[in-house]
Amino acid sequence: MYHYAGNNPVRYIDPDGRASILQRPINKGTKWYYNAANFFGKYFGWFLHGLVDYEDLTSTKSVSQYSGENSGITTTDIDSKERNYKIIYTEMDDELTKKAVANVNKMETFGGGNTKGLSQEKDSKTNAGAKYKVFTNDCNDYTAAVFEEYKKLWMEDYKTKNPKANKKQIKAAWKKHYEKISERKGEWIEIKN
Repeated sequence: MYHYAGNNPVRYIDPDGRASILQRPINKGTKWYYNAANFFGKYFGWFLHGLVDYEDLTSTKSVSQYSGENSGITTTDIDSKERNYKIIYTEMDDELTKKAVANVNKMETFGGGNTKGLSQEKDSKTNAGAKYKVFTNDCNDYTAAVFEEYKKLWMEDYKTKNPKANKKQIKAAWKKHYEKISERKGEWIEIKN
């Protein structure tokens, strides 16, 4: 078991580096705009929900996602009715992704370490749910922040492992890694579990 902000457990199945950033259509709901977003997501690829998946593209039991004002940051997507996912990045380093998520979860923008939503802490003005704003601080802003933090950590890790590398060499190494994790970008896959 791994633990990070809010002491939420996340299981890692694949220690060899298979974390991914994915998107999927938003689940239909009781409100018209969820249904509209679902339609546009399925048929046009707009308004997709972003998440970080820690497994090997076979299960969504271990994720990190900014699920909205009522839920905050959650650690599974298994209850999603939408099972088709669009790959943004895949085969990212698990440990660095885990650290990136932990660091982002601590940012004030995403609740400052309080990952709960308004349904769990109705009076809170500082938890993740209270900070959630559609289009300005939503699930895709969360995954973008995780990716930027991942990039920073990856470059730091490369420098630690290659102390003689200069900035140009570090950037070239990152570019190569970026190309690798982007190879399947835009591919749609079905994850049943």
